[in-house]
Parts: sequence; C-alpha cells; structure tokens
Amino acid sequence: MFKSYPLISRVILVVLLPLLVILIYGVNHLQASLPPLKGQLKAPWLSANVKVYRDQNGVVYLDGSDDQDIFFATGVVHAQDRMWQLELQKRMAQGRLSEVLGRDALGSDIWIRSLGIYGAAEQAWQNLSPEAKKSVTAYVAGINYWIAQQTVYPAEFTLLDIKPQQWQEIDTIAWVKMFALNLAGNMNDEIRNYIAAQSLPEKQLTQLFGDITSKFSIAQYSEFNQQPTLVALENVMRRNSQLQKQFNFGGQYVGSNAWVISGKHSKDNMPILANDPHLGLQIPSYWYALSQQGEHLSAKGMGLVGTPLIIFGQNDHISWGGTNMMADVQDLYFETLNINQKGLYESGSSWQPLGERIEIIEVRADTPELLNKRIKPVKINVRTTERGPLISDIKQSMMHPVSLKWTGLDPDDTSYEAFFKLNYANNWSSFENALSFLVAPALNMLYADTEGNIGYAGAGRIPIRAVGEGVIPLPAGRVNTDWAGYIPYQQMPKLYNPESGIIVSANDGLLFDSYPYFISHAFAPSYRSQRISDLIKNPERLLTAKDMMSIQGDTLDLEVKKLLPLAQQIQPQNEHQRQALELLKSWSGNMSADSQAPSIFIVWQREIRKLLLKDELAGFWNQQGQLDILQDIASTLPLTTVVELLQHPQWCVDSATNSSSDNCQQLINKAFKKALQVLSNQLGEDIAGWNWGELQHTEYAHTPFSHIRVLDGLFERRAPAGGSIHSVNVAASYYDKSQGFVQNFGAGMRQIIVMGDPEQHFYMNSTGQSGNPISEHYDDMVMKFSRVEFERFDAEPSQLAYVELIAGD
Repeated sequence: MFKSYPLISRVILVVLLPLLVILIYGVNHLQASLPPLKGQLKAPWLSANVKVYRDQNGVVYLDGSDDQDIFFATGVVHAQDRMWQLELQKRMAQGRLSEVLGRDALGSDIWIRSLGIYGAAEQAWQNLSPEAKKSVTAYVAGINYWIAQQTVYPAEFTLLDIKPQQWQEIDTIAWVKMFALNLAGNMNDEIRNYIAAQSLPEKQLTQLFGDITSKFSIAQYSEFNQQPTLVALENVMRRNSQLQKQFNFGGQYVGSNAWVISGKHSKDNMPILANDPHLGLQIPSYWYALSQQGEHLSAKGMGLVGTPLIIFGQNDHISWGGTNMMADVQDLYFETLNINQKGLYESGSSWQPLGERIEIIEVRADTPELLNKRIKPVKINVRTTERGPLISDIKQSMMHPVSLKWTGLDPDDTSYEAFFKLNYANNWSSFENALSFLVAPALNMLYADTEGNIGYAGAGRIPIRAVGEGVIPLPAGRVNTDWAGYIPYQQMPKLYNPESGIIVSANDGLLFDSYPYFISHAFAPSYRSQRISDLIKNPERLLTAKDMMSIQGDTLDLEVKKLLPLAQQIQPQNEHQRQALELLKSWSGNMSADSQAPSIFIVWQREIRKLLLKDELAGFWNQQGQLDILQDIASTLPLTTVVELLQHPQWCVDSATNSSSDNCQQLINKAFKKALQVLSNQLGEDIAGWNWGELQHTEYAHTPFSHIRVLDGLFERRAPAGGSIHSVNVAASYYDKSQGFVQNFGAGMRQIIVMGDPEQHFYMNSTGQSGNPISEHYDDMVMKFSRVEFERFDAEPSQLAYVELIAGD
C-alpha cells in the first residue's frame, strides 16, 4: 500500500502517526488525574478514618465517625471528580475568568465585579454559626488536600497551561450567591417592561402585556426617559444575556418541578417526594450524587458542587426538595447625582457620598500567546449607593445611573446556614427553623418525613415595597420608593398535611392564591403543575415510585391546545400540506421525541410570531439594542396572547403591501407554508423523518471548549430531546439554522424518594458523576437521562470497594 500510495503514506507517517502517539501518551498520562478506587491515603487533617465507597456509577458513599471528617472527605471527592468545575466556579464568582479564558470572559468578569458577589460573600461569612463555618472549613481543607496530592490534573488544566488554585471558605459562600443569581431574573423583566413602555403605543402594550400594563406608567419619570437611560439599560441587559449564553445562566421560567404525596395515595403507605430542578444545561452537571454518614450527619441526595451539603435529598428522618419561587427580589432604581459636587448621590433630603472601589482585572493574551501582545489589565471603578451597585457603570457614567437592589447582596445573609441546618433537621419544626435562615434564593420547599407527614414552606426574603410592584425601574432619592422591609418569615406561605394529601410546585403562583403579600408577576403558567396534578389524581390505584418516574418523563404540553384549533381552518394546497395537517389535527399535544407533529407545530408557531409581530413592533424604535429586547419579548409571548392578537386584523397587515386583505387567516396559512419549507430544508421532504427528536437535541455545553472547534467534540455531549418549555419533562431550546432546535435549559437531575424505605431512593444525574473527560463516568448518564431512566442509592454500600482516608501523620 505504501508503494502504491506514496502521498497517503507520507501523511500517515508524518502527521497521523505522531498525532496518534501524542494522543495515546496524553490519555495514559491523564489517567493519573482519576481518583483511586482502592487502597489507603494518609490525610493528617482528619480526626478519624473515613471510608470512600464508589458504586458502578461512580457515586460516592462516605462513612466516618465525625461530621467534620465527612465534610473534609466531601471536599476530597469533589476535587477528585470535579476539579475543573471547582476552578471555573471559583473564578466565575470572583470575576477572574479573564485570567485564563481571555477577553471573551471580560464582560462576565466586569459584571460580577460590579455586582460585588465576592465582597457580599465575605460579609455573609461573618453571619454564620461556628458549626456552619466548621463544615465549610473542613470542606475547603479536603479540596486543597487533593490539589496538593496531585501532580496530574484534568485535561482542561493541561490545555490551558494552568494549575488549580487553592480553594477558600469564601469561595463556597460566593457560589451559593451565584446559585441565587442564577434563579433571579427580575431586573431583566424591569428593563424589558421599561423599554416596551418607552417604545410602544398604549393599545399595543395592553394587547401584549394585559392587565400588568397599568403598572408601566412612566410619564411621571420624564426626566429619566432619555436616550442615554435606554442605552444604559440595554447595556445591562446585554451583559446579562452574555452571561446567560456563555455559561447557561438564567433563562425564562428558571425553576423546577417538585411534588409530594401522602401515604394515602401511595402503595407503600408512605409519602413519596419527587423533584427535578431546572437550570441551564452543562457538562458536568451542577449536581453531585452523594451519601454522607458521620456521627450525627446521615444525608444522601444531590449536592451542589462547591458546597459540602446535600441541597435536595433526605436524612434518616425527613426528605426535602425545592423549586424556584419566581419571587421578585431585584429592583432597579434611577439614582440622581450631584452635578455641583462629584461623588454624591441624592438620598431623601440630603446628599450622601457614593461608595467607590477600584477593581483590576487581569486578561490573558489571545491564542497563540507567543504571537499576540499582552493585554493590559482592565481597571473599573465600581460605585455603590445605599441600595446597591450602580450597574449602569459597566458601560458609561451618566447623570441618572441605575442601581440594583437585590436580596442576595444583603450584608446579613445567612443562606448557607439554612442549607446546613436542613441536613440535620428531624421534623417539621426543625425544617421550618432551618428555612428561616434562607435569604437568597427564594424557594418553594417541599417536605416529607418518616412519620407520614408532608408539607410545603416558602423560604427566602421577599421585599415589601413602599411603591409599586417592581415592574419597572423607579427613581430613588427624592421620593420613598425603597423597600419597607421583608415579609416576616412567620407569615410566609405554608402547608402542612393538606386534606388532599397532594402538594405540587412548578414555579406557578397556585400556592399563593389569596396570599396577602405581593410575590411576583413572573410566575410560570400553570400548565406543568396542572398536568402533574392530573396525573397524580386520575389513577384509580395507589401510586408507586415508578409512577413518579413516568410523570417526570411526561411530554404533554397543555399550552399547545391554545393554538392548535387554528390548524382546522387551514385549507391544504397540496398533498404535502394535507399530510402535515392530518398529523396536527389528530395530535394530542404530546411533544414526544419520536413524533412528527411537534416539529410541525413548533416551527409553525414560530413563523406565526415572526409574521405577526415583526411589522407591528419594528416601527417604534431606532436603536438596535431596543430592537433586540423587543424582539425577545415577541418570541416569548404566551400562545394565549398570540391567539388573542390574531383576533385583531391590524396585527396581520403586511407593511410591504399595507393591504387589509392580507388578513389573519392568510397570515396563518402563510406561516404554515413557510414552516413546511423550513422543515423540508432541515430534515428532508419525507414527513416521516420529521421526528421532534431529530429536530431538537439537548446540548450539554462545556466551558470553555464547546466554543473551540475540534475540542467541542471531545468535551461536549448531545442527545435527542423531546419535551417543550411547558411539558413536565421541560425542554427550553433556541433555533439555529444549521442545528435545528438546541435545548440548553431543562432538568439537571431527577430524584424520587419513598420515605421509610432505603431501597427506594432513586436518582439520575444529567451527564455523569465525573467532570473528567477521560473518566467512564463523564457522560455515562447522558442517554439514561434522555430516556428518563433511574439509578438508586445503594442501601448497603459497605459491600462496595473503597479507599480509606487515614487520619494522623
């Protein structure tokens, strides 16, 4: 062969063979970055030995006689399995990603530094009890112990030519704040509302936003209604969007599903709790499956990497799960600066000095570094008022800068304490007491115990506003628009052993019916909670964990029924359209991956939105930033609103022809025709090949290598996806011409707990237990998760192989 094909032989010998040798050497070298599975390791920090068991999925079971030793061992296994994730999270919370990722991460760093996440974490640390602090200190010691033990680190460190830095106690508290930031998006809503109120006529506002429009009044704030203000708000929104796109932070209806049923509905005659938190999707997952057995600590479930605690799970007495309350805990304010004396802002009848600090951000040179100039450190001046940081300063200073007030920046934050105490709670009273320490995020927490009780408690600080309901930015200074305090914890919503024996939470407002305090205007529609309740209540038999699994995998979208009747009015023009229409007309709304109807419906409604809203909205602004924001409003309108707009012919007029004959039915027909063209181009002419799972896939993005060709295939993972934004099995996706619909938001893990039975604690992580790409557990749960399969915690881990951490020198 080599004589016959000399060119191929040269390529093999000169290029491919050396690459293969390097690859084999690299993989063998990186094997040393994996955790040991047997043997002993000396750990002088410990007071007594700890056994580290690992099952066939790489899930860890820690067994020791001292709780602090267990927290230390948790730090060890987190570092063993998720070292790059820890490094990334630490740098993200400190605003130091640019040091390793370069100028692409600079916007994120500026934003996090402007918010003052790390400084707020330093303040929060001072408020923790000695016991809570000890747990963090032990965890940090465990992480740093493993960093010091290792000479070979995961591939990301090699490729970026860096080494992991020591973890600090504040890093853990800062990550709790980042978790809270991930769940708080109210400032984005205020910006959207304000720009919409500035840009659109009142009639259109009412049709788009409904009753809430009455709270958009901005006439009395005319001095702030200027172009620099809009530009500043656009910049804030752009920074938020950058964080969301780069790191899958935030998103629409960021939340979860959780429900609990009492023993009267259960075949085992005991409560069953189910939970699947929804966040931006990534590899590795935010979550880490873990069992901890110490002197007093006996918890298992899903921990959050960066903390030593089980965030959602169970101990020997109770189980707990949670969802995002969707509470409005962020407000924006227009501040007034003193034009005669620099550095003062208006506060009531006086002028107060701005808080100021200089932040210096080191930025790595572009790749290849040898061929590019060193980038000078970026210096930013962060200013604050009594309400919070001036977040408009990220781009420019102005006469009326915008400040942010957010519960997550409260100096007396004790949120870590709440999660710490939850792990030790043994009844409803101690569960409630633990949650009284929660500041941010605001959560709906569900409860079950071994005595057969179930309950729900709202937790986290919810502001009581002196003026308004946090719908748009308000002026600060002259008028009292500040917060008047928080809803007292004793008056937060609660349920205990309801007569129905069922509690469902899915980010909607149903648990707050008749509640006297304002919580939010950003609740998710009730489609998911309604579907969950229907599936629980309808069976004429007692329910099992298997039934809960089926519910978590349910892909019926109840919102579909709002628009689907319009398909009945379409007259097919050819056989292709007739086949597609027949599929829609006989379709139940199930967004299953192996069905063609979801593909037709989703693309059709997308085309309706584009035709319906592009002309009506595009004529009312000149700035691209405002255009982007209002187009975002259009793309996320509920289908009920879309259907209502289709009842008004003025929304259906084509601006190119200005013809009233181009009515709404013609628009619907045109959108349907265009949808079939899009699908034919994307998936081919044969409708049988238009399965939703072919058009939509889940993307588990890796930071930073999903953004680098060749490396993306090594680090990123994908799977076919069913579901939609309103199905119980949530799938929120964006459209890409080359890829179809890319799901970047959904359940990050699933968990089902049958109380009183250690054999029935089921779970599945979305990617795998490890964050190390050469580990077999890096992605071994991806397809299992896609198929809604489950593993269970081992009730007898002592039968597994283990590594023993040996105390003493």
